[in-house]
Amino acid sequence: MHKFEFVDLGDLFEIVNNHVPQLYPDYAKDIIGVVENFEKLSPISTKYRQRNIVKFRICDGRNSPKVTVWGKLAEITDKNYKPELETPIIAILTSAKLQKFTNSVEISTMSSSKIYFNLDTNVVKTHRKRVEEGDSWWYYGCNFRHEEFHLLEGRYRIMVLAHDKTEAVNIVLSDRAVKRLVGKTATMLLEEIEDLAETPSSKLFPQQILDIANKDVTFNILISDDNVLINSTMYNALMHIYPKSQNH
Repeated sequence: MHKFEFVDLGDLFEIVNNHVPQLYPDYAKDIIGVVENFEKLSPISTKYRQRNIVKFRICDGRNSPKVTVWGKLAEITDKNYKPELETPIIAILTSAKLQKFTNSVEISTMSSSKIYFNLDTNVVKTHRKRVEEGDSWWYYGCNFRHEEFHLLEGRYRIMVLAHDKTEAVNIVLSDRAVKRLVGKTATMLLEEIEDLAETPSSKLFPQQILDIANKDVTFNILISDDNVLINSTMYNALMHIYPKSQNH
């Protein structure tokens, strides 16, 4: 039902910088990230008339460009944004208008733009408090083998709950991290499941994924400028694996 061609937030400035100045407002991009610093619907006076806007930042842990949503889409966005029901909120913004402001990029919407919150699709990281059975532990990712073509390969993406005696936090384990924990690629694991397609066990959630709950690891949380300056609650983390005998 949906098709997106996402651009990394870290590439937006270079994209805008390479546009011909009088043309770049007409270029549109699809972007995805975590919503932060959401400002509710408010009116603003323009040269032509008063219009409604919604503002927020869209973040990937390192970049957090500002987004301004205009007009009717602003009203829809304000109505659909419900942080009390689900967090984090992952936004997909299509046909985004990019503009350069000093040394940063600001994003706004056009008549063709759409915004989806926590869309039910594999590209959106869903919020869980444990490793749950289902088919969302992997997704297809592009592995570029030649400048003219690419292959789709299975990749891991798993949400886990990390905690100590005082706090708990949701952490998204990326493909490389899960490969270290499981000991094989997602493609290899999918092939093993496919080989068991005629047996009842093939319908079970992979035991190798469930076994992650029994492994001891530590996470070093990295504090970025956005975490300090704009109170971003999305952090990057480094994972360390320890022998079972060490209680980490």
